[in-house]
Amino acid sequence: ASSRMLTPVPLYLPFGGAPCSSQIFDTLGNTRDAVKHNRIAIQLGPGIHGVTEHADTMTYRNLARQLVARGQTVQGYAMQHYDAYRALAYKQNILPNSQKTKELLIRTRTHFCLKK
Repeated sequence: ASSRMLTPVPLYLPFGGAPCSSQIFDTLGNTRDAVKHNRIAIQLGPGIHGVTEHADTMTYRNLARQLVARGQTVQGYAMQHYDAYRALAYKQNILPNSQKTKELLIRTRTHFCLKK
């Protein structure tokens, strides 16, 4: 029996830097611990000197995404976390206005939300 060394799998991060444990848990499929880690990160607040950075806002987004994937949309406050992400990232809620979108809304009978 020959012993082979295991080669580490590289973890590619979307915005660089060292991987945090919630990303590692999420990559390995352990969303329970990833959600727990993200909730702790949100409770601790922003980084050094109270300045909110990109990683802080992405924690809210990642937590909302993980809660939706686990089916905990209402009891996990997924929408509130995503709203907090949008507020911290200064993103506006822009609804699509194309003709194709209007046709799909009319076809699915949800066109009441269109302005007349």
